[in-house]
Amino acid sequence: MGAANESDEARAAIATGYYADVETAYSRMAPSYDMQVGMSPVAARAKAVAMAKLTRLVPQGARLLDIGCGPGQEAVTLARRGYRIFGVDSSQAMVDLARERAGGLPPGAATFRAMRAAQLGALGAEGLSFDAAYSFYAVLNLEPQLRPVAEGVFALIPPGAPFLVGLLNPAVLFEIALYPAALRFKGFRKAAARPVRLKVSRGGTDEVACYLYPPQQFARILSPWFLLESLEAVHVFLPPPDEQMLRFPTLIRGVNRIEARIERRWPFNLLGYFSLMTFRRREAAS
Repeated sequence: MGAANESDEARAAIATGYYADVETAYSRMAPSYDMQVGMSPVAARAKAVAMAKLTRLVPQGARLLDIGCGPGQEAVTLARRGYRIFGVDSSQAMVDLARERAGGLPPGAATFRAMRAAQLGALGAEGLSFDAAYSFYAVLNLEPQLRPVAEGVFALIPPGAPFLVGLLNPAVLFEIALYPAALRFKGFRKAAARPVRLKVSRGGTDEVACYLYPPQQFARILSPWFLLESLEAVHVFLPPPDEQMLRFPTLIRGVNRIEARIERRWPFNLLGYFSLMTFRRREAAS
């Protein structure tokens, strides 16, 4: 028993240090997050796909849990459309920015709190509940403890309610097929490492350790609490557009139209830069 407790304490200490590193990195870049990440072409398309999916699944007026809200772009957009949002983020600096962004909304339309995803169970203890939950891209790649996340969300939404999760994918078609020709082996490194260190933003210097789960593995981890309903990919054939690629908008639009037709089909839905997974909450935990 003593050895087991020591092991638990050691894992807790490692997780605490990891969270501190992640929160420091994101708090440091919070003032420039919108320009570096939030408004980038990478995030723009990925989040547009996720937002469209969410608003198709959940009617206006629903109460939504935003896990990893950042500075509140999606939360405020949804609140303006008539949804009621409760956003959590592990970075207090991000939460402060989200509250500023929501300043013109009606009272209660968007509420924000500094909280890690693994601490969501505390909301249930307060008697809070939601009609659906979402965690858009990469937030849960920064969470080494998925079980308390799944248990927390399970306790907060009703049976059958949707839980949308966006993740960075370890196996990306264009990185594995095209990058080696340029002597770049990032795709193989991402697919092999657990976790892998990635930059917080393009051009930045801060790096954090990311847990890149293949979609099937992530679905298995959540399976006692949630059923996987659909899986689609974003950015299968082309790397997410940067400033140089934006000089070829016709090419990007053409490839995006092709991707829209195959992003839900196997095996392409397993090989995108991002994976968008739609889960449904089970009647009871198994």
